[in-house]
Amino acid sequence: MMKTGETKLPIERIPALAEACDADPIDFARIAVLEYDPEIWGTLNLVFDPKLTDRDISVLRILRQADP
Repeated sequence: MMKTGETKLPIERIPALAEACDADPIDFARIAVLEYDPEIWGTLNLVFDPKLTDRDISVLRILRQADP
């Protein structure tokens, strides 16, 4: 039912479901909150000022090399 959008994933269940799906709980939470309420996500995103991970930086370097 979650897959088809008939029901929403309870926020408190995100860590357990992310673990069960072998998914990053941060990405899982981001997607859920973004879908539930984009305005809240926008505010949280500004307040917590996400930092780029080393992996993010590596991907950006690859993209920049591919398309300068």
